[in-house]
Amino acid sequence: MLTTEEIIERNNRVKKFFNQFIDVEIYGDINNPAVIFNNKKILNCYVHNFKLNFTDKPKDGETLFSIRLSDNKFTMTEQQKELFFTWLKQTNQRNCYRINVVGTNLFLSGYTFKDKNPETEIKFPVFSEINYKYYFSKEFPLKIIEQYKSKKLNLQLL
Repeated sequence: MLTTEEIIERNNRVKKFFNQFIDVEIYGDINNPAVIFNNKKILNCYVHNFKLNFTDKPKDGETLFSIRLSDNKFTMTEQQKELFFTWLKQTNQRNCYRINVVGTNLFLSGYTFKDKNPETEIKFPVFSEINYKYYFSKEFPLKIIEQYKSKKLNLQLL
């Protein structure tokens, strides 16, 4: 079992590995993070210990190939590079979504609460250029956008 420090180091290595080739964010549970590509796609991969596994589909997919993330050395053979870019182009990566304030670089990043009583809970959205929320289905963020239309917030799904 990895320590918290080892998990953080491992996730940093995942990001460094991908950022050699493409822009990614590591998002969510540190034990099982999603790898977000170009703010739009959830890559079909997972990391176990320090082994990055690339799968053919998002959930319960077959592992097509793996890369060991050891000692911050991420050199790949030409064959591994070819596998990686073929995998990126040919596998069906899931979409993810963000809520954006129209005409800005601001995205929903969370909420601040005026009253935490569950019966009268009043929450106010917080928008930011960094550390924003990703949604893995379209339905929930669309409900949030609809909820804030009456408050004159001009929001869109990206």
